[in-house]
Amino acid sequence: MSKQFTSTSKVCANCEFWGGARTFNRIRKCTECESPMTKGKCLNKSSGWANSPGKQADSNCAKWQKWGVLK
Repeated sequence: MSKQFTSTSKVCANCEFWGGARTFNRIRKCTECESPMTKGKCLNKSSGWANSPGKQADSNCAKWQKWGVLK
């Protein structure tokens, strides 16, 4: 079952620095992952989670920045 996150949700799936598998819908108002537990690497060097491969799509952190493809 896939999980969608609206573009206003400050979760890893919507973060510029999250390296997990995700897509966005045609009108770019939400991100979609296979599951809220989909894992990806944090690519933000200033985050305490930097290079952590186990950040779940529904996680968050203080260094979140909106993914550039989202409106």
